Amino acid sequence: MAEVDDLRRLVQQLQAENADLQNQVATLRQASHHQIQMPLQRGENGSSHQPQPLAAKLPTATDPFQAQFEAFVAHAPSLFWITDAQGKMTYANSAWLAVVNLSEQEAIGQSIETLFPDALAQAYLQNNRWVLDHQAVLETIEQAPLPDGTTHTYLVRKFPVRSSGVAIASVGGIAIDITELKQTEAALRDSEARWQFAIEGAGDGLWDWNAQTNEVFFSHQWKAMLGYEDHEIGTSLDEWDSRVHPGDKTECYADLQRHFSGETAIYQNEHRMRCKDGSYKWILDRGKVVQWDEHGKPLRVIGTHKDISDRKQTEIRQQQMQIILRQSEVTNRAILNAIPDLLLRVGRDGTCLSFLPPVDAAAGTFLPVYNHLSEVLPPDLLHHQLQRIECAMETGELQVWEHQIEKHGQLCHEEVRLAPCGDQECLVIVRDVSDRKHREAEHMQAVLELQNTKDQLDLVLQASSEGYWDWNLETGDIYFSSQWKAMLGYADHELENSLAMWESVIFAEDRDAALRLIDDYNSGRVREFSITQRLHHKNGSTVHVLCRAIHQKNVVGKVIRMVGSHLNITAMVTVQAALETSKMQLASVLNSSLDGIMAFRSVRDKTGAIVDFEWLLSNPSACTTVGRTADYLIGKRLLDEMPGNKTDGLFDLYMQVVETGEAVQRQFHYSHDGIDTWFENIAVKLGDGFAVTFSNITPLKQSEQALQQVNEQLESRLNELKQRNEDMRLLGKMSDFLQTCLSVEAAHQALAALVAPLFPGSSGGIFIFSDARYRVERVAVWGTAPSSTAEFIPLDCCALGERNLHQVDLGCLGLQCSHAESSQAIATLCLPLLAQNEPLGLFYLSAPHISESVRYLAHTVAEQLSLALANLHLRETLKQQSIRDPLTRLFNRRYLEESLAQAIQEAQRHHHPIGVIMLDIDHFKWFNDTYGHAAGDRVLQAVGQLLLDSVRGSDIACRYGGEEMLLVLPRSSLEVTVVRAEEIRQAISQLQMSYEGLALGALTTSLGVASYPVHGLTEGEVIRAADAALYQAKAQGRNRVVAATVPAAKVAPSSGAS
Repeated sequence: MAEVDDLRRLVQQLQAENADLQNQVATLRQASHHQIQMPLQRGENGSSHQPQPLAAKLPTATDPFQAQFEAFVAHAPSLFWITDAQGKMTYANSAWLAVVNLSEQEAIGQSIETLFPDALAQAYLQNNRWVLDHQAVLETIEQAPLPDGTTHTYLVRKFPVRSSGVAIASVGGIAIDITELKQTEAALRDSEARWQFAIEGAGDGLWDWNAQTNEVFFSHQWKAMLGYEDHEIGTSLDEWDSRVHPGDKTECYADLQRHFSGETAIYQNEHRMRCKDGSYKWILDRGKVVQWDEHGKPLRVIGTHKDISDRKQTEIRQQQMQIILRQSEVTNRAILNAIPDLLLRVGRDGTCLSFLPPVDAAAGTFLPVYNHLSEVLPPDLLHHQLQRIECAMETGELQVWEHQIEKHGQLCHEEVRLAPCGDQECLVIVRDVSDRKHREAEHMQAVLELQNTKDQLDLVLQASSEGYWDWNLETGDIYFSSQWKAMLGYADHELENSLAMWESVIFAEDRDAALRLIDDYNSGRVREFSITQRLHHKNGSTVHVLCRAIHQKNVVGKVIRMVGSHLNITAMVTVQAALETSKMQLASVLNSSLDGIMAFRSVRDKTGAIVDFEWLLSNPSACTTVGRTADYLIGKRLLDEMPGNKTDGLFDLYMQVVETGEAVQRQFHYSHDGIDTWFENIAVKLGDGFAVTFSNITPLKQSEQALQQVNEQLESRLNELKQRNEDMRLLGKMSDFLQTCLSVEAAHQALAALVAPLFPGSSGGIFIFSDARYRVERVAVWGTAPSSTAEFIPLDCCALGERNLHQVDLGCLGLQCSHAESSQAIATLCLPLLAQNEPLGLFYLSAPHISESVRYLAHTVAEQLSLALANLHLRETLKQQSIRDPLTRLFNRRYLEESLAQAIQEAQRHHHPIGVIMLDIDHFKWFNDTYGHAAGDRVLQAVGQLLLDSVRGSDIACRYGGEEMLLVLPRSSLEVTVVRAEEIRQAISQLQMSYEGLALGALTTSLGVASYPVHGLTEGEVIRAADAALYQAKAQGRNRVVAATVPAAKVAPSSGAS
């Protein structure tokens, strides 16, 4: 019990540690959340929604709030820093400098490659480029080695920083040391593992009782202890109450109430609980209130069940053994009190150490010994007894002898038994055998008289045909008469008179039977000795004899002699054997028959009408069927023993057989009198009665039923196969359709209609990772009651975390994923959509029950969806790569020509204009020559991004060649297109470009505008018109928009018409 108490204390300690660690993790998470949000608060409260940029050196501000914020940044425990686009440090607060163990002079102006190891520096620069390219905040968790040799974990947030009037882009960073948080989380996991190991290692069942709702959580071990599976026991208190032994329940609740009232520190009770198989186990039930309300009433009680059945059985056996020992002690004392012997404990020199007189000591048969044997023994006997004591001491062997001694004037015979008892004393038992000696003398006289009688008897037996034998059991001598030997074909001298000779001529099995009968007869278990035996004749034949004997007892009732005779009954045995053979042949016919056979005699009333039938015969098969023996049935009446014959009409049928003499055959089901069997019987008239044979055809009927069940199962399997084929057809249809989809969005729109027919009666959805992969969004839903939120983070789904199937049935709703609606009593199934072991999304299904076949089908659907969606994603990626310029992300020239041709065809059908803008960056060659081609690429990227941000959904922005770019604006007139071109020109002129810390200066562009159908009816004509207008803008001084002139062929008809 001490080990169990230690284990309980360990569990309570682990639970306390678990609660403390959870509080610490929550506090650290809340603190880290505030630290991460604090630098963005100024930007959120100001007029702009963009983060407020930090200056390179955080110059002194006149705004008091700004000054407080800068002081906070400088002295905050979090790490703040700023690097320019090339990765050089431009600012670091004191916390950052302290971590890297550098002064401000040593850090500011240095590049990241100089300050950090190469791998860490390259990762840092890669993240900087991402922030600058996307102009977005990047949050990561990184590990960094510190100068002191330790490695810390940081939550890092990087964001773009722009200072007013400065075109150089910088990257700001905030880092929070979450090493302690990670260690705390690890400690929490270790604590939970220890707590779980302690519970499972104890082998005890755990229960958790909510005293307000009377709901109880029973652990798996608690249920298994009673032989139950998890799903077989609910959460009601009645699950425990109904299984407690009625005799123990009152004391259980009394101990529980004493704990509630504060009388006991813990609740503890030993009681019996009923197991699933109906047996009872002894349980040590221990628990404690862990939560009270404000009125001192218990709210929550937690405890354990320990199986102590083995201990209880041991206690019961010990109690039984104590009772047996007490009874044995009483019995031994009673035996000692009743023993008719004198008991002495004598020392080596004859000193009497203890004396226990016999029960008849008062009669004076034994003399009391108080101090020494010399008080009662004459010198010669004393000397002999001291010698015997010495011999017993030296050899350790029991010494037994008899002597004569005169007591009270009479000569008595005593038997002395002396046994060593230790090194210096002996136990002496003295018994008066005077009566036995007297009886022995009388016996010797009787033997002499018996010998004389024997001689006389021999004379009589010589004249008879029976053999005679005489066996002295005391001496072992045995005598066989000459007639006995002649019966076996031997002369008197050819067989010796010995027991060995008798054993050699008798059959071995008959010898054993004879010896057992001798023992039973002499011990009084049988009253007479009579047995038939088989003996071997000299010629090899078998002699059958009838052996009879009587025994003789002495005065004390002991058998000392047996005398018997042998009568040759071989001829009679031969006749009996033939008769038995005939009986056996008849019995074998009845006994070997597998069918039941019965015979009956009619029982009639005074009028001669049959009222019943009396049993005459019943073979073993029939007896087995009715469950009664033939000895019991013979003479009994049919309706008394089996009244069901009257109910089912069998009695009337048998009456018809007796009255008409016509045999009948019938199949019927008999379900009375403890019989539940199908029979086929044949009844025929037999005298004034009938005989009936019946066969058990239950296996045949069962086979027919089994065949019917097999047919039903085959039909069910056929239906399942049809359903499987239908599922495969729908699955193939879904796969074919998805292969024909031109885009992922088109596939998403069709998924619900394709998947829903595969899972009738269920609800579900398809979820896909967002582009940033921070969330999972629902793109398709079916069913009437989808039980999942429309979007969630990947950690909310166990299947995405484990990349494996996650199913939750009705009995385990507590294991549902966080995105599932746990309030609904339904089963759920989550399957990750994987492509090359990378998650694309989630297949989610909810239904009242999810079978194995549904789970298999869902797995197949998920695999098909994964493959189809991955192919569509790959197809779109390849398509985008084939039609877009890799540098500017604008459409390429080939895509432009195809799209413009299609747009002109559509404009011709619907009679709407198309605007075309040809754009060229002024002095672009000067940028390349001055700053290098990389700077030129940066300019092209910036202009391309501006065009992408400026166009509508139907507009087409393309890189036409070199620094020339072209925009197609469907449904835009020439006037609208000129306005759009001017807006783009102004937007480009406001771009602040820099490269490697150098300002590239303002950009200007020249734009030429043309329109369909004003400047041409084909794509070539319109593009050439826009290109010509572009060159006019160049010629007029650049940085302007020029519309193409209308060709003369089109102006003249227009003028004439006006």
